[in-house]
Amino acid sequence: KILMGIAGSFDNNFKELEKISGSKIYFRGNSIAIKGNKYANEKVKDAIEYLIDRFRSDKKIDRNDIITSLNNEMIKDRKNQFKIKK
Repeated sequence: KILMGIAGSFDNNFKELEKISGSKIYFRGNSIAIKGNKYANEKVKDAIEYLIDRFRSDKKIDRNDIITSLNNEMIKDRKNQFKIKK
């Protein structure tokens, strides 16, 4: 139930985390696997733990929770990567 709550409808919350972090999130049953670079994976793991705590307390997750779950430093790093690639 918690995993379904943090994944969101149609897994949109995990898709948003993937988009921001650059990591891939796979889940089945009660297991979650995160694939990508080590730094991003650690941030996603921390973000998922934060979202679990939010879901347990509020019984819901919104987009602001997802953005808050990843620190601003990672979001800035991701934006810089997009600028470099262009």
